[in-house]
Amino acid sequence: MARKRATFQWDSEEGYAERVERPSRSEERKHIRGLERLALELSRMGAGRRRSLPLDPRLAEALTELARTPPSPAHKRQLGRVKGMLMSADVEAIRAAMAGDGVADERLRSAERWRTRLLEEGDAALTALVVAHREVDPQRVRQLLRASAGESSKAARARKQLFRAILDVLEASEG
Repeated sequence: MARKRATFQWDSEEGYAERVERPSRSEERKHIRGLERLALELSRMGAGRRRSLPLDPRLAEALTELARTPPSPAHKRQLGRVKGMLMSADVEAIRAAMAGDGVADERLRSAERWRTRLLEEGDAALTALVVAHREVDPQRVRQLLRASAGESSKAARARKQLFRAILDVLEASEG
């Protein structure tokens, strides 16, 4: 087990030293590796999701730059810069906000499942959606379902609108 290092903190008024326990070097390295993993995870995250996190504007800009930098010595330098900024940031608040994104991600997955089911099953799935979520406008969803048949650009647009409509219904039912 790693031993904690002791240092002394001098009190200028009293003129004596107080013994202060510091984390061991291995604990410090674990902390730094955790910050590095967080920095890489944040840089891989989309810019839209990053905007929703409580990040300092300079840190957000540095993360955007890290995401744009290809693997090279410059990437390593930028990663070090971001880790340094994360040391002074509220990492727990950032991680908590990232965990809160799990709810939004689940909502997106649920909307995708409903859209797939609607496209495959048709009216039976629409009935199930109406029973599960009273806020649904069945006429609008049926219209989008008919328009989404085929491979044209109009059909692709209708599938996107269908997804958006389902997502709005899921958000309304949760809120």
